[in-house]
Amino acid sequence: MYSVYITEVTFRMKVDQRIRYKVYRRDNYTCQYCGVLLDDNRNALFRGKVYDITIDHIIPRWSGGANEEDNLVTACVKCNYEKGNRLI
Repeated sequence: MYSVYITEVTFRMKVDQRIRYKVYRRDNYTCQYCGVLLDDNRNALFRGKVYDITIDHIIPRWSGGANEEDNLVTACVKCNYEKGNRLI
């Protein structure tokens, strides 16, 4: 029989729904990296492709970035994925 020891437990704190929608409205439902306009249905049609709307941390959480409005921007999934956890 094997023993399993958990040394560290981490979990992601979700961005509060109210803050999320404040950021969407502030950014006019537009991806702040590529400029694609996203709609209230949380997606956009751009050059025949559908992009989901997401929230991105300007300063990544691993680097001390908080879930606060001034550290969040609206981004499409494509741009959010490409940025990853890097600083721009």
